[in-house]
Amino acid sequence: MPQDERDLLAPVNAAILLARALVHAATAGDAARYTEVVDRARYCQLLASRLRLPLSVAHRVDLGAWLSGLEGQEEAKRRLVQQHHLEPMLYPAEATSSAQSVEAQILSLVRFYQDLRKRDPAIRNAFRTIQKHLDRDWASSPEQRRMTRCFVRVLRDEAFLLRAHPAAGKILIVDPEEAVSPVLAPTLAAEGYDVRVAHDAPAALKMVSQTPPDLIVCDLDLPLVNGIQFCRQIRENPQTARITFVVASDKKSKVTTRNCLREGIDDVLTKPIDQEMLFLRLKRYMARPEAHEGPAVEAHPEGGVAGSLSEMSFADLVQMVTASAKTMTLAVTSKDKKGEVVVVNGEVVHAAVGDQEGEQAFYEMMRWEEGDFVTRHSGECAKRTINAPVMSLLMEGARLADESGAGPS
Repeated sequence: MPQDERDLLAPVNAAILLARALVHAATAGDAARYTEVVDRARYCQLLASRLRLPLSVAHRVDLGAWLSGLEGQEEAKRRLVQQHHLEPMLYPAEATSSAQSVEAQILSLVRFYQDLRKRDPAIRNAFRTIQKHLDRDWASSPEQRRMTRCFVRVLRDEAFLLRAHPAAGKILIVDPEEAVSPVLAPTLAAEGYDVRVAHDAPAALKMVSQTPPDLIVCDLDLPLVNGIQFCRQIRENPQTARITFVVASDKKSKVTTRNCLREGIDDVLTKPIDQEMLFLRLKRYMARPEAHEGPAVEAHPEGGVAGSLSEMSFADLVQMVTASAKTMTLAVTSKDKKGEVVVVNGEVVHAAVGDQEGEQAFYEMMRWEEGDFVTRHSGECAKRTINAPVMSLLMEGARLADESGAGPS
């Protein structure tokens, strides 16, 4: 990072450290309140980063989030707010303009989500429901709805990466149309289900033999082997006989429904499938004792989780781990290159790609758009090659990638 930019951010960084100390003192003896402020600052920081805001704005968001937790210390709070011109963020009612700054919107969104969690703790991992609440009760413009989608993606990614929630269940969709133009699968996946799609019964049967799902949603009029015949094959095998089996048909016939139920099919849905109704029924399907025999996101043998850089970029991966103050090693591969990043208590302390180490290795991995990652828990790092703050690393890596003409992953 250029020296002039570091000089510009130094006062904000110092204020953030002071605000953290003041919040810690103000919440002494109230662990729940302190955790709430820490979570608020983390979510604000993650959202600002995911929105690709300038580093100066991201730091102001971080500072404002910490200052929002300074209840009972109004004088100290006002002084820091005035010094860093955060009045529109912390005191929007006193703002001269009716337009909310992006900093104020981020803080407002995160606080709304936290209030939602207080009213309904069970909503934590119901990402589709959270999205609905945010869009209906918080967002009032297309820009704000874009922000809510970005925030829900942050929540999903954090939950996946840190294994904060069990999988909702494993679902196999057998439908040639879905295999070509997925509609239902992405919606189910966004809600936390492990979803696979097969274009016909033989392909589906092979998938079932490899990894039995909790639920099969099958088109009635399949090629080669229809839905009823496929259900018979599933029921004849003792290893798969108890899998919940649902068919979808565009035939609204009572005779068809009776025939399906007579053959051991658990439910019949009418196409096009009403997604709201399906989600209501999923709660009943997944409540069966045989469901949830294992997590969809399985633990990696080394104690972490594995994923793809095409689904979670390197920058977002690092941001998630550091914002949650974790200690772990990220092993990253892209084509024939291998790298690793060591994070200790939320701080990046080491990076290596081949013989290259330190910041340059970190910036190299930021250019990787394809590849895989594995996280594993680790202790203290014996070797330190990086001393820069993580936000500085991410912003400098993005700048270098832009200059080279290759966007960061």
